[in-house]
Amino acid sequence: MKILKNKKEIIIVIAFVVFSCIIAHFHEPWADEAQAWLIARDESAFRILFYNASYEGTFPAWILILKLCISLGLNYKYLSYVSILFVTIGVCIIAFNSKLPIGLRILLPFTYYFLYQYNIIARNYCLLIPAIALLILIYEERKEKPLLYFLDICLFSFASIHGIIISAVLFTFYFLEFIKEYIETKKINIFKIMLFILIGLIYILELITLMPRADIYMPLNIQSSYSNFGQVISSIMNLVKIMTNFQTNNIPILIINLFSFSLLIAILVNNLRNNKNKTFLIINILLLCLFITVKMTNYHFGILELMILTEAFIISNNKNMKIIIIYLILQLILSITTCYAEIHNNYSGAENMAEYMKNIENIENTRVCAIAYKSTAVLPYFNRNIFNSRNSSYYLWSINNKEYYTYVNTKEFCLEEDNVYPEYILLGEAGMNSEKSNYFKSLIENSNKYELVYESYGVIYFKGSYSEEENFYLYKIKTEK
Repeated sequence: MKILKNKKEIIIVIAFVVFSCIIAHFHEPWADEAQAWLIARDESAFRILFYNASYEGTFPAWILILKLCISLGLNYKYLSYVSILFVTIGVCIIAFNSKLPIGLRILLPFTYYFLYQYNIIARNYCLLIPAIALLILIYEERKEKPLLYFLDICLFSFASIHGIIISAVLFTFYFLEFIKEYIETKKINIFKIMLFILIGLIYILELITLMPRADIYMPLNIQSSYSNFGQVISSIMNLVKIMTNFQTNNIPILIINLFSFSLLIAILVNNLRNNKNKTFLIINILLLCLFITVKMTNYHFGILELMILTEAFIISNNKNMKIIIIYLILQLILSITTCYAEIHNNYSGAENMAEYMKNIENIENTRVCAIAYKSTAVLPYFNRNIFNSRNSSYYLWSINNKEYYTYVNTKEFCLEEDNVYPEYILLGEAGMNSEKSNYFKSLIENSNKYELVYESYGVIYFKGSYSEEENFYLYKIKTEK
């Protein structure tokens, strides 16, 4: 019986789906998840491709997937189940990949990035998991399976800006292999040529959709210019600090993260020694350059970690595999502690704030001003945009955005065009921007025009410990006595 023969693999997949669904039940989507949902809900596919994508900075495959799901009736509270679906596809590929040791196939699906960060947190990065799993499966057979390999290259490019880098390197080296093969054999593979042309057209489409607009404003700015070697070293040290979760006050978690990072370096060194193919070396270097030159947040670095592991799985060096198993066990511990925190804490305070605001009489026709991008997380719980300070439900990363205006012209913050202050002000706060958020809180409270009527809290965890907050404060204009 085929099913009995693969019972271990089936158990792995079922266990992954069950645990994922349990954790997802307790997850409250945060601002980044809400942003994609709102764009998908309120914009046409054409506008998403040729307008919103340039502001979001990534190809909108995930947003278009959400748009399809919304058109089929998906409720916002089930958002995480969409990402779980894609990650489960990746887990199936891993579980049934007989070339990998069974211990690795059991551990990998339950590690931090597989079970939690790119699974429960419903974002475009979930598309990377099946892409990585497929790459591990077919990389050594890429010449014999060009269609699958080209599909994988496409999937990487659809996932994120990091995925585009990975995709472009895989494509370039495959093309060079194709040229070398032609020189040696003098045979032309028409099918592969057609696939190369198709990928080229996809890249052109992505280039068109991602072309930055003149009014774009991005929070992840280019780092300060590197006029000396010390600045480069400082950026690298900052990257290491984030990858090791060095800011945590939880000493056991810090030790696990440091040990895990040390093992990752050992895996990387072993990859360099044993892999003559430099494809993954170029990928890692380019990802590292991206992280050094552009301010990224902690969850982005999982892409670099997973690509280092991917190369190690493909090499399948027995000595390296022992280190990988230990590394995966540590990642499993971080996954368990983070999932435990997710279950026992609000990831975002947005849902509680939305429930409170829904109880305010006629709130959808009341002047409400939103301050900060984080406020976006509240809007999916309403059928339309209720913020007078926005032209759209989602946050537009433009210097012409009225909310952006409040950041740079604070003296006139929240003042409507007809010189009437809004009845309510909603402030979304992130721990990483606490200085800015505290400034706005003091500005509102010191104005003597508003009083705090409700506050809700969220705690975002990363690799087993507190990372930042996603809190919300609702202020109401004081009534004259």
